[in-house]
Amino acid sequence: MNENYLNLHEKREFGDVISAIFLFLKQNLGRIFKILIIYVAPFALLYGISSSIGSYKILSSIGNGNALDPFANFNSAILLSYVFMFLSYTMVYGVILEYMKLYQAEGPQFNLSRVGTELMKDTRKILWTSFIVGLLTVVGFIFFLIPGIFLGVCFSLVLSIRIFENISLGDALGRSFKLIKNNWWWTFLILFIVGLIAGVLQMVFGIPVTIYQGISALHMTQNGGMELNQPLMILLYTIASLGTVMLQTLPIMGIAFQYFNLVEEKESANLLKELETIGGNE
Repeated sequence: MNENYLNLHEKREFGDVISAIFLFLKQNLGRIFKILIIYVAPFALLYGISSSIGSYKILSSIGNGNALDPFANFNSAILLSYVFMFLSYTMVYGVILEYMKLYQAEGPQFNLSRVGTELMKDTRKILWTSFIVGLLTVVGFIFFLIPGIFLGVCFSLVLSIRIFENISLGDALGRSFKLIKNNWWWTFLILFIVGLIAGVLQMVFGIPVTIYQGISALHMTQNGGMELNQPLMILLYTIASLGTVMLQTLPIMGIAFQYFNLVEEKESANLLKELETIGGNE
């Protein structure tokens, strides 16, 4: 086995899970970046462009005195940006999980084109699972914040389970709950830490957009109007969208490593007990 091979199916402590994420990313950065550019970047670009156009229309509307009119501020570009945002995040999820599945099965130098093949085969599964899990989590947040957080963590392994184990959505939901049971806080902490790191890095890509919006708002306050540079907005929003989507790789890897960790922790222990029982009966 290649000396740089990192066994994914391994029981790890909290700190080891975090270390494994960054070690895996370091060892596979070039290959992962390549497939993200091929399969994720087009959706992220469309997300950034549609978002910038929608924001441009909103800011222009505000400059024309329509700030309090929600119908004047809502536009088709904003709606389209939500669609591309969903597709972008779903595709990066699928790409990373398919990559890790092939890495574990075939080793670190597997043919990268296999990621595309597996991704196309599982596209419907990935989209449907992401939609249902997202919907259930959002419903939890709508009613109460705490149930939303609880469900979000409990459902965090569902897509990993569907990709790695190829089981139905219903079975994956139940299995995710089973794996998370008695490990909710550790899973939450891993997701929180990795998500926080990714969030800070994502903010860096969003700084130019924030500065531009601040300058535009200040100009409107001082001069009673807003001068907007649409090409510049498209550029800034596109860069921000690309960076934000690509950095979602970190939380996804965190979820995947926690999946492997929990499987090893719970099922290897159960297998060992069964073997000991069989040995004791002989």
